[in-house]
Amino acid sequence: KISAGVFFLLATWVGVSLLRWIWLYWNVLPFWDQWTFLAEYAELRSSLHPRWLEFLLGQHNEHRIFVARLFLIADLEFFGGGNKSLILENLLVQLLTWAALCWLVWAHLRSLFSRIAVLSFAFLVLFSAGQVDNFIWGFQIQFVGVYAAAIFACLSAVRGWNIRAGCFATVATLMMANGVFVWPVLMIIALLQKRSRFVAIAYGVGFLVCLGAYL
Repeated sequence: KISAGVFFLLATWVGVSLLRWIWLYWNVLPFWDQWTFLAEYAELRSSLHPRWLEFLLGQHNEHRIFVARLFLIADLEFFGGGNKSLILENLLVQLLTWAALCWLVWAHLRSLFSRIAVLSFAFLVLFSAGQVDNFIWGFQIQFVGVYAAAIFACLSAVRGWNIRAGCFATVATLMMANGVFVWPVLMIIALLQKRSRFVAIAYGVGFLVCLGAYL
C-alpha cells in the first residue's frame, strides 16, 4: 500500500512537472533533422512535377518515416508549422501506449494496490525527464509512434485480430526501421497461440515485404 501511494504521488509530480516543462520550453523552431525534412519539403513544393510518393516513402537516414511525414506535413499546412500539433500528438501517442499497458495490468493483476503501483511506475518511465525530448521537439513523433504501434500490433495479435495487427505493424514499419521487427514478433505470437499456419505465414510474408522495402 505504501509503495503504491509513493509511486502514485511520484507519477502525479512527474506529470505536472512535464506539463510545466512543455509550457516553458517547447520548441517553436525546427531542430536538427527537422531542418532536413523542411528543406526536402520546400524543394518538393517548388517543383513543377513533384514526386509525392517518392518523397513520402523515401528514406530518412536508415528509416522510412512515411507516417511521420504525414504528421509533419499536417503541422505545416494546417497548424502553422509551430510544432504545437506535433507536441500534442506526441503526448497523446505516449498516453495511448500507457493506456495499452493499463489494459494489460488491469487484466492480469487482481490487487488494486498492485495495479496502482505498476501503472504509476509505467507512467514514470514513459513520461520521465529521460523522455523530455519527445515532448518539446515535434520531430519525435516517429519515436513515440513506432512503440505505440508495436504494442497495439502485439495486443491485436494476442486477441486474434490479425488484420488489425497487420495494420499496426505496417504503421510501425513506416514510422522507423525497428518497426520492421514487429512482424517476426507477431509470427511468434501466432505460433505460440497455435493459430492457423496461414496467419503465421502471412506475418512472415509481411516481414519479408517490409524488409525488402528497406533494401
